[in-house]
This record gives sequence, C-alpha cells and structure tokens, in this order.
Amino acid sequence: MVLEKIGADHVIEPEQDMARQLIFRQLHPNVVNYFKLSKNVSLVEVSVENPRFFNKSLGDLDFRKNCDVNIIGITHNGKLNQVPLATDIINPQDQITLIGSNEAVQKIGEILQEDK
Repeated sequence: MVLEKIGADHVIEPEQDMARQLIFRQLHPNVVNYFKLSKNVSLVEVSVENPRFFNKSLGDLDFRKNCDVNIIGITHNGKLNQVPLATDIINPQDQITLIGSNEAVQKIGEILQEDK
C-alpha cells in the first residue's frame, strides 16, 4: 500500500473493516457489533437468542471455562452493565459483550443463536 511505502506505521482501511463486519454479520445475524482488535482477538456484542441460556447466571454458564471468552458487559433493556458479576442473570433479549480469540468468538456467536 502507498501509505506503508512512504513510512506510515499504521494504516486504517475502512473498506476492509466494513467488509469484514458485513461478512461476520451475515454469518451471525445475532451479532450487534464486531471489532477485530488484533490479528487473533475480537470484541463482539451479540444478542442472546438461544433459550437455553435464559434465566441462568454468568457463573453457572462459565463462558470463560466452557467457551474461552470473557464477558465484559451485559445490556438489559438498553442499559449496559460494563462490570457484570457471576451472579448476573441473562434474560431474553439481553445482549452480551465479550472478548476472545477469533475462533472462540465465532463459536460462541453460533452457540448463542436461537436453536433451530
């Protein structure tokens, strides 16, 4: 790329970022926001649509152990709790914000989709 050749250390390519987000959202319709933080790590906000997760606490679900992702926020009725506790309950129509490897984030996105 021209900017890299003239010495730019970091080049933002909005077209590539948008294309990546569109593809990810097509594959995972419950994804609200998707940010690739590095080559291997992503941050995702996803709607919880799978009823088997409803009315369960984060501690009971243990996403870190079972899915290798960290939950860093829960949005309930439009209000973000950016410091969720293990005792916080996931309700229908909640969204969770999580961070993890690209592979783990993709897997959890699929798991949280509604069972068909």
